Amino acid sequence: MTTVKRLPMRRRSAQPLVALAFSLALPHLARVLRGILKYARQHTRWRFATSERSYCHLAELAGWDGDGVIGLVVNSRDITVANTLNCPVVNCSGSLAAVNLPRVRPDYFAAGTLAAEHLLDRCFRRFAFYGIQDLFYSQQLKAGFVERLSALGFPVSVLETAMTAHRGQPWRARRERLEKWLQQLQTPVGLFCAEDMRAAAVIEACHWVGLRVPHDVAVIGYDNDETICELCDPPLTSIDRRDEEVGFAAARLLDALMAGREKLPVREVVVAPGPVHWRASTSAVSVEHPVLRKAVGFMHQHYARGVGLEEVAAHCGCSRRWLELRARGVLPGTLLDYLNDLRVRKARVLLAAGGDLLLKDVAWECGFSSAKHLMAVLRRHGVAKRRTARVRS
Repeated sequence: MTTVKRLPMRRRSAQPLVALAFSLALPHLARVLRGILKYARQHTRWRFATSERSYCHLAELAGWDGDGVIGLVVNSRDITVANTLNCPVVNCSGSLAAVNLPRVRPDYFAAGTLAAEHLLDRCFRRFAFYGIQDLFYSQQLKAGFVERLSALGFPVSVLETAMTAHRGQPWRARRERLEKWLQQLQTPVGLFCAEDMRAAAVIEACHWVGLRVPHDVAVIGYDNDETICELCDPPLTSIDRRDEEVGFAAARLLDALMAGREKLPVREVVVAPGPVHWRASTSAVSVEHPVLRKAVGFMHQHYARGVGLEEVAAHCGCSRRWLELRARGVLPGTLLDYLNDLRVRKARVLLAAGGDLLLKDVAWECGFSSAKHLMAVLRRHGVAKRRTARVRS
């Protein structure tokens, strides 16, 4: 770790000048920017300084004489420059581990756990992780994923490759290692990728080697970049980073540092991951028994219209009791638990989206009989009251 003695902070001006030392073009950083602007417009009179280039490295701010910086610390040069500036610097990058600078970032470990839970709910019992060498956020995503699955006795196959490929190297050559790894996996397998671009590469590689997505390989990414997710065939399931909340928290922290309400060193601010956005890349359910697999697939298709277990059993041509007995030890919980969990996950997405929703409308969208029924199930699933309080009943 490179540490340089920080110069005394300059006196704050009436209209502080804040530098944004990151790309304004990358999708997830554009969302961070929206969060910064939201805070600034509500609480400050900041002016913003940006580079004339599409991407500004924090190290390029050497000698800059402004009031505050929000940027990405990705190497030792960035750390050195950040420590020589005579203003607060807030880091929003997860590339490195702790670098002795204030930082706001997503909770990567929790996102890894969330990915594991999603694939477990799809009844997968084999797992894999495709990550990036030497990057803190990828290591944390892997740790959360592996720790949750290891606690249940499930091993995880891991492939980690370099962040960037050699310039001029053909796509096919870069993909060979990935394809060989995928061919060695025992299917069906649930595979978590450290970013959506890598997940897109996995889906493409599966097509080349004859693996079906999601039936042989169910793929979940991280970023929820909607353009990339919809570009994939099938569309990619992904975890929301909550970048706008990261930007808002970073601006709030910088404002406090500039006003002297916070003193260095400042603890790291970690933002919980958003919901899993379900798309077709994880639409399969890994259940071997054909009748139970038919039942689970029917529930996934029709849970939102209030389908009950009697109708599920009738669709499968068996009794409800037989179906419930067959689900024991295969599904996580009872058959009714599984059906309600599908509805709760949909409710969580709707509640997290905010807006002027009536609770009865959320219940209707998720297949619950009433708002009261929804609230009872949410409480049993441990959804905090403050998350439902925003929704009018």
